[in-house]
Amino acid sequence: MNDFVHNLNDEDNKFFLKLKKIQLKIVKYIIAVHGHGNFYIYDSGEDCIPAPLPKPGRPRKTTFRIRKLIDRQVRKDPRLTARLLKEKNPNLLGDVSIRSIQQLLHNDLNYKSYRTRTTPWVTRWQVVKRLKFAKKNIQHGQINSGKQSSGVTNRLSVTGTPAAKVYRKAGDDPLKPRFTNKVVKHPALLVVRAGFTYYGVGKLIVLPANEKVNQYNYLELLADYLPDCFEETKAEVFMQDGAPTHTVKPVTDWLRDCEVNYIKD
Repeated sequence: MNDFVHNLNDEDNKFFLKLKKIQLKIVKYIIAVHGHGNFYIYDSGEDCIPAPLPKPGRPRKTTFRIRKLIDRQVRKDPRLTARLLKEKNPNLLGDVSIRSIQQLLHNDLNYKSYRTRTTPWVTRWQVVKRLKFAKKNIQHGQINSGKQSSGVTNRLSVTGTPAAKVYRKAGDDPLKPRFTNKVVKHPALLVVRAGFTYYGVGKLIVLPANEKVNQYNYLELLADYLPDCFEETKAEVFMQDGAPTHTVKPVTDWLRDCEVNYIKD
């Protein structure tokens, strides 16, 4: 065999060098899949292939395929725990302990456990819209004097959903729906309204449960509570957001007929 190697020409030597590079790539792939480098290559001229060295300790019960399957399941449902994963995959994880599954999630798949967050009341788009409105009207004299009454109507969803734990990786948006507290699709609604200025806060108005605000009951609210709110808060200008019930023609006509000084846009 050695005589045969010494009698090779330059083209054959180049071929064996390329073969050795391919061999090294195969070893690197095996290391990436199995997570260790217990492989060696014979550097002699003998006809041989890379042979794995025995790994210290007990062999792993979770293969590369099992780890990919767990990764897909946790990505789909971040609320899955190690115990639920074991119960969901009895054929694959029946012999694997819950502690080993937890270590697999943290060490191999780089998942961290976090508490679910509550969806914020004001979205980023609403913040941008309100800042744009404030910059547009910053030169308004009544705003600078603090005598602008802001009417706020909020819907409070009564859900009672407790916080839970979710698995997510670094860089994931914590405000995605799958990482936040679950809410009831049609919960009981409690609508409240109040007016405030720099000088004080008006009376808090609570509508009956599950009653939605429309142009008719909104006009009744304005007629019944707006004059008292102006007196309590020392307001001179009325401001409301761009909700459809605030900008319909009957509401704007009523404000104009009553000579209420309000911001129109």
